[in-house]
Amino acid sequence: MVKHVMADKNFRRMPNGRRLWKTGVMSAVFAGLALVCLSPCFAEAGEFKGPYFGQRLPGEIPEMFAPEFLSARYGFVARIAFSPDGAECFFTVPDATFSHPKIYGSRKVGDTWSEPMIPAFADPHWINHEPFFSWDGSKIYFTSDRQTRSAANKRDFWVVERTATGWGEPRRLPPPINSDQTEFFYSQTANGTAYFCSDRPNGIGALDIYRVRPGSDPAAPAENLGAPVNTKYYNGDPCIAPDGRSLAFGAVRPEGRGGMDLYVTFDDGSKGWTAPVNLGEGFNTPANEYAPSLSPDGRFLFFTRHDGRRADLHWVRASVLERFRPSTLATIKRRP
Repeated sequence: MVKHVMADKNFRRMPNGRRLWKTGVMSAVFAGLALVCLSPCFAEAGEFKGPYFGQRLPGEIPEMFAPEFLSARYGFVARIAFSPDGAECFFTVPDATFSHPKIYGSRKVGDTWSEPMIPAFADPHWINHEPFFSWDGSKIYFTSDRQTRSAANKRDFWVVERTATGWGEPRRLPPPINSDQTEFFYSQTANGTAYFCSDRPNGIGALDIYRVRPGSDPAAPAENLGAPVNTKYYNGDPCIAPDGRSLAFGAVRPEGRGGMDLYVTFDDGSKGWTAPVNLGEGFNTPANEYAPSLSPDGRFLFFTRHDGRRADLHWVRASVLERFRPSTLATIKRRP
């Protein structure tokens, strides 16, 4: 289809169906060598204590997040999620080609973070990635290829609930959140409205951002956010604020900086969204920036920078996003 021409030309298709922008992407062999060189250099988990692995809190300029704990261990790290009480953390560990990402987790024992391990609900026989905690901490949503139903259905969303002894058995989310196509990157407001991206039919671009409100009819289609959020190119990785008033996401657009960039848009108070703004210098580079996520209290924004040689988590104070809010929205309250 015509609307996919630019995406097909410029994206590097990964074996799992996920695609990365070609600019700045190096070979998987080089990436593997870099990871081997780094692997002996990480610190023992017991050395990391306190909130956020004991890291100094960031300001309004993005900086690497916990490089000694995460990057030195894995070389490639993507979406991260902390529990509301700050005692548990899950994150994605992909490889250079994103061919078989895994979920790892760590928890605080006393004040000390444990050595990261793959949790039971994320059986590495399957592809599992993109963990997201519900805002009350009772559930973890994630993306997986387990029990896919067709060649087009490469990923669905699954949820696992907290029990008295840990985490229960994963179950697939129902339609219209899941479909017969591919879904990525689940996010949710405090009231339970789900945001995600999908390549389901009749979209605008190669991948579009959708919304499903609580109690929606399973037979009804998910709501495509439409323009100006979605374009004919690539629109994904939505990170919705708990109150639903702002949405950070990753996209490829002609005015971008060479790879997948981070953007932000705001609820305009009239059932629409403001024109997305590229977050610019400090956030976006010729590499790929994607996978934005918020800390449980909404104070910090995490994202991944992936240049083909490695992928590192970064973080920044989320208040920096308010710089991009149009002045005409200063007094608009969230619509019911």
